Parts: sequence; C-alpha cells; structure tokens
Amino acid sequence: MKRVLYFFMLITILYPLSSHATQKLTTPIIDLHCDMLDYLLDPNNTPNDPEIRCSIEQMQSGGVALQVLPIWKDKYEDRIGIKQAEIFKSLLKNYSDVFVDYKQIDDFQNIAKSKKIILMAAIENAAVLCGDDEPFRKCKKNLNAIRKIMGPLVYVGLSWSHETRFGGGNNSDIGLTKDGEKLVKYLAKHNIAIDLSHSSDQLAKDILTYIEKNKLRVPLIASHSAFRGVTDIKRNLPDFKATAIIEGDGIIGLVFLRPFVGKATSYNFVKQMSYGLKLGATNSFAFGADFFNFYSLPVKYQKMGKDSFFFPKYANASDYPRLLNLFQRNLSLSDDMIKKLAYLNALTFIKER
Repeated sequence: MKRVLYFFMLITILYPLSSHATQKLTTPIIDLHCDMLDYLLDPNNTPNDPEIRCSIEQMQSGGVALQVLPIWKDKYEDRIGIKQAEIFKSLLKNYSDVFVDYKQIDDFQNIAKSKKIILMAAIENAAVLCGDDEPFRKCKKNLNAIRKIMGPLVYVGLSWSHETRFGGGNNSDIGLTKDGEKLVKYLAKHNIAIDLSHSSDQLAKDILTYIEKNKLRVPLIASHSAFRGVTDIKRNLPDFKATAIIEGDGIIGLVFLRPFVGKATSYNFVKQMSYGLKLGATNSFAFGADFFNFYSLPVKYQKMGKDSFFFPKYANASDYPRLLNLFQRNLSLSDDMIKKLAYLNALTFIKER
C-alpha cells in the first residue's frame, strides 16, 4: 500500500514539472503562417475542425497568442482575395470569444496577457490580386480593398511555386518583372514586408538589387521556410537569402513541413535551428508552421500522400511546446532564446508593421 501511495505522490510532483506542460503555461506563441482562410472558403468548414491542424482548440492547447492568417491561392480567381479577406473579418466577428483584432489589445507588448488569440493578416501569393492580362491598377485596387477589410498586412509574397506576373516562384528561374517592381514600390511605401518564402533565387536577388538601387526601405521576411544548407531543395532558403533577411532585421518563420525540414527524422528540426543560429539568426527566428488541410492542396501535391507533410509529434498547433522542448534538450538554448523563438522576435517585427 505504501508503494502505491509513494507512486501517486511521485506522479503528482513530477507532472506539473514536465517541460511540455510548463512551456504551455508560460510561453506564448506567435506563428506567422497558417492556411485557415483558404480552408474556410468551403462554407461547410469551420475553425474548429482539427483537419486544418491550426484549429481553435489546437491553437489554444499550444499556447498560440497571435496567429498570422495569409490569403492564399495558387492562381487568380475572381474575387478570391476579397472573399478570404471577408472570411478574416467574419472570424473576428463570429468568434469574438476566441479571436481579437490586434488593434483592440491595449498592451500589445505583453501579448501573454491577452486571453484571446490575436489575428493579423497577410498575402502569401500576390497572384490572387488580379489576372495576368488585367492592368496593374486593378491589382492595386484589390490590394487596397483587402487592406481596408483586413487592416495592416504583415507581409505579401510576390509568387508561389510558379511564375506570376510579379516574378518567379520557387520552381521557377524567373526574376523580378516590371509589375513586380511596381508592387515592391507599393509595399515599401506602406511598410509591408516582402515574403521571400516562395521566391525563386533570381527573384530574391532582383528584389534585393532593386531595393538597394532605389534606396527603398522595405522589410524582408521568410514567413514559413527552412534552410537549404540542411535540406537541399529549391523551396528552402539559400544562405544569401537567409543572410539578407537576418542582416535587414527581418524574420524567418521555421516551417514544420517534413520535405523542407528533412523528412527522414524530426531531429532535422534541431539541425535547422543550429544552422540558422550559425548564420546569425538569434534575433530573427520565429515560427511559421504552415499548417493546412491536406485536401486543400493542388492535386499534384496530394499524390505525395497524406502522411508525407508533417511529423506525427509535430503535426498541429498544439505541438509548439514539444518542439521548444526538443530545442532546449538538444541545443541547450537559454530561456531568453526560447522566448525569442516562441514570440519575442516575431513581436518585435510585427509591432513595426
């Protein structure tokens, strides 16, 4: 009987001290990329559905304090950007017990005090703004309309996997186009960051050259990315792109996708973090998990298989504390570095938007 009693006493003592539980309670999370808006285009879907991997319950369980929701489609469809902007606004209205507009937060510096999840907006692929044959003024008009509905945009990406009218995606070798130059000027004028996550190497080089040549002040970000120096695929950041973001006081959101992190083992998360720190990303690391619903993907990506995209232990927004613990155990990261990764670096960047 005494042994049983001692066992339950030990469990009572040790459980609250488990690193997973402690991180949940003490470390707020900012995530820079979740594809909820695209998922909610289907009126049968809700933000409570676990298949989106960043459902309300999953975010709450993982300690998410602020979530950036980007507009996304792989190509232009009529009003697609406006529709997703309206969905963003409806989340704030219809789920006001859970979500809150950042403008309603009195103490934005201390987001942990908010009992609700703060939502901010972005655009993953600028192709959603207008058709290829439409004048640039149509793109600008739709972008202005989206900003009016959603509020400030944290970032805009010029492309996705393929070429757009603005420049090349990660499966392209195309650089910055004339319309791309116009968009870069617009973003610089309105202090909206350029997301290089999906840019071709040539597009990134052209953007950097164009910014320097025209003395533009425009923030740079890779909202959901990993490093090519660890996993050598075109979608990942080459050193020149990562270094430009770091040296420009930008931010890199660590993606959770297995093909990018290194699909063989989840220990590649540790390799990604270690590599980024060696590049100098101490003040630039954040989370950009890129959680999405498998069936929202274009068909050609679904052929990879449902289990190809996320590691089982790091498969949804409840798992941020587990990943922080992985880093703490294997890299001996300080408490300050854990806080920077979890939310402080992203908060510093977002406050300036």
